[in-house]
Amino acid sequence: PRRCETYRRLFVGMPRRYLPSLLFRQTLILSLIAGACAVRAPSVGAALLVLLVFVPERGRGGDAVRRGLKLLAAFLVGAVAVVLALPEVPDKPSWAAVPRQALLVEGLVDSAAGLPGGRVRLLLRELKQADIPSDVAPEHRERMRKAMAAPRFAHAESGKKSYAGGLFRDDRAVLPGLVSLTLDARQMEHCGRPLPGQKVTALLRLFPSGGSRNAGESGFGRYWAAREVWHNARLVWSRGEVLFLRFEAGKGWTYASAAMRESWRSAMMALLGKGMPPHEGGAEGMASAQGAGAAFSQGAAMLVALLFGDRSVLSPHTIDLFTRAGLVHSLALSGQHLALAALFAVFSVAVLSLFAPRVFQRCPRRTLLAYASLPFALAYLFLGGAPFSLVRAALMMLAGAVFLCLRRASAPLDALFAAVLLLFLAWPPAVFELAVQLSVLAVAGIMGSMPLLSAHDARLAIGRTEALWRRAAKKLLRAAASLLLVSLAAQAAVLPILVMNFGVVSPQFWLNLVWLPPLTFLTLPLAACGLLLAVMDVPSLASLLFTLAAWPAELMLALLEKLDSVGGLPFVQSFRPSPLSALGYGAVLAAAAFMAQARLDGRAVGASLKRLLAFGAAIFLLGFVPRCFDDGRAWLEKRVSLTMIDVGAGQAVLLEYPGGRILVDGGGSTSPFFDCGRSIVAPRLTEGRLPRLDAVIVSHCDVDHARGLRWILEHFQVGALYWSAISAHRADSGEGLALRERARARGIPERILRQGEALELNEGLKLEVLAPALPEGLPLPSEKDLSSNSASLALRLSHKEQGLALLCGDMLSASLKELAHSGQELAAEMLVLPHHGAASSFQKAFYRKVAPRVALASAAPFSHFGFPSRIVREEMARNSIPLLSTSELGTFSMHWKCERGRYVMERPGP
Repeated sequence: PRRCETYRRLFVGMPRRYLPSLLFRQTLILSLIAGACAVRAPSVGAALLVLLVFVPERGRGGDAVRRGLKLLAAFLVGAVAVVLALPEVPDKPSWAAVPRQALLVEGLVDSAAGLPGGRVRLLLRELKQADIPSDVAPEHRERMRKAMAAPRFAHAESGKKSYAGGLFRDDRAVLPGLVSLTLDARQMEHCGRPLPGQKVTALLRLFPSGGSRNAGESGFGRYWAAREVWHNARLVWSRGEVLFLRFEAGKGWTYASAAMRESWRSAMMALLGKGMPPHEGGAEGMASAQGAGAAFSQGAAMLVALLFGDRSVLSPHTIDLFTRAGLVHSLALSGQHLALAALFAVFSVAVLSLFAPRVFQRCPRRTLLAYASLPFALAYLFLGGAPFSLVRAALMMLAGAVFLCLRRASAPLDALFAAVLLLFLAWPPAVFELAVQLSVLAVAGIMGSMPLLSAHDARLAIGRTEALWRRAAKKLLRAAASLLLVSLAAQAAVLPILVMNFGVVSPQFWLNLVWLPPLTFLTLPLAACGLLLAVMDVPSLASLLFTLAAWPAELMLALLEKLDSVGGLPFVQSFRPSPLSALGYGAVLAAAAFMAQARLDGRAVGASLKRLLAFGAAIFLLGFVPRCFDDGRAWLEKRVSLTMIDVGAGQAVLLEYPGGRILVDGGGSTSPFFDCGRSIVAPRLTEGRLPRLDAVIVSHCDVDHARGLRWILEHFQVGALYWSAISAHRADSGEGLALRERARARGIPERILRQGEALELNEGLKLEVLAPALPEGLPLPSEKDLSSNSASLALRLSHKEQGLALLCGDMLSASLKELAHSGQELAAEMLVLPHHGAASSFQKAFYRKVAPRVALASAAPFSHFGFPSRIVREEMARNSIPLLSTSELGTFSMHWKCERGRYVMERPGP
């Protein structure tokens, strides 16, 4: 019995009833983090400092002053540390600052990460210009020279989200920082899967890193800037093939270790291909084993992702299912998977206790457990390639192990704060990393649930005299309820961060109960043992273990498929709160956790907890003040706004007016890995606002205008879907059909817009329909007679007789000429350039009839289309019309305010 009690205390967990209040050293660490946050979010950092100063018991006189000064000093240290640690944009050689110029370069592969859909993202370093290798065939050499000698696009110097940092002229200089290059399976057919440490020579084009730019974001992606990735690269294609890409064997420990991991991965994939049945989901669910020539199920593909962190054999559909189920975190290498090391350590210590129990006389069990975890953790770090997520988890695990060895089980928060401090010291900008924030908050939420767990265990106490079946049922019920409570606590803790960043919530947290236990205790251990046997060349037994390990994954995928087919995996679209409101939510949640503990312990709630609750609620409400103030000002001014959302090569325009919002188009791309509506348009529309729209208007059903509307129609409350009779008539396939299906599934009414009609918006404000013209009594034109571009809706926003804005979709020059001579009023202060400002939509007569004060364009930076085209730019400059483009400004807004019954246009803002 004594040994059983020791095992219960060691392996089941520490005493969970007591959750101590914050100690001053922990408060100092929080102040350090507050100073770091203040670098990018001053209001959040200041609010957190106020909480730390005024909420705890401060003492009297000099003690309170000294305490406040120490907190302020920690705050300043945190801010300075982050400022010093943030990488500065380096100067770069002029040869690398010419967008879309084909360059032959050579360098080294710094890292290679598998992405869903057979892709691999490479980070390249030490890139420099190279000469064409001598072994290249003369014909191929000539094709490479022509590509490199081709003139660059004229718009390259037009200031499009240009390169940050200075330039220097040196044709042989090494490019500073890292370059991101993503390869797909077709591009790797002839060169194989690249490995870190290899030498790479490629003909590619360089672009400044970053994507769509919205308010509050930097000109280049913060994520990449923190990793010193200043450029993205794309390979040069010719005649349907990559013009030049070559990898050579590397040298040193990095390449040797990567080659070893790749040999293990290939051996595992070969066995998976032999032992697994194909997935029933068809081609989309299949994964091709690179180098093994075998196809296997997605359940087997998950084993590769779980052990090696390689998602390239996972399909986009599988990732989407796990994302909507709230389980995608289980497919990333993190602390959850590093727990496999602890599991093996527990098993090792248990075996040691049977054969050498005397060893515990010299070394306590918990200390030995921490030591035993170390080699397994290091092995898993090596196996996964030591990505940042795994290193972060290892640091947190190390902090917990240190406090376990110090026998500080009575103060579990010390281990969490030590891990936070360790992460900060290792890399101060880690405070801005979303994955770090989620990990720390999830652990904090679990610790905050300790009092409730203790109360729950007490209510389900198991008596020794109870029947065996009753004791087993209570144990099962207690374990399930504890896991559910822990999962709920973790979800509640990370909720504000998830909503603030993504605007969506997955309510299926209960699926963690179904998936995490078999993942932790069956799939991961069996897969790890199978890999060990595969490396030891025991293929038959290894294949059997892989088959057993994949069964839970296959069953989980089948369950998710079934739930998806009946609509059981919904995303909940919500508004995105400000960071200040998210901090207030966290303070209220922490106060609730400590208050619950006080009540369960029979103690009175202290004054500091009441202050924490009051301050948290105040900060939460304070986060809404800027939006409420702006809305109030807009109501008083009767403001009308037109926002060009930066959706890259597509177009999405938001019209806001007193009492309503209308979205005209939603952007979109053909990539199966990126949803423009979910990732760009929806977050912009829900920034401090509920997911509601009075109407969605489709100018025409091309992918770059309509595909992003799929997510909007599926997850927003939309008053009506408007499109032209031509688009509605052709909506029997492609994007039109997808939009119609989603609208009908949600009960969104469809409305046809015809020339001469107008949508009444508010007090004289209306949206007039100018095109396309559809003569009565004639059949609708076919695609052969009238393209979708020419059939685009032309809409004029006007107030009484004043034209405010004109939107013409992708209308071409001939259609614009007909519109100019139609006799309709086209005058507008603002013109959204047709077809993104393409030369094919250049029409002087149309420009003269509109006579805009400013022209707007939605275009991608450094696109091969070259939008807005040079001829359109020159025409706008010739007529002194400012041209504003999302390729230069990112997302921007134009405003009108009502003065004496007339709308006055203001200058653009973010």
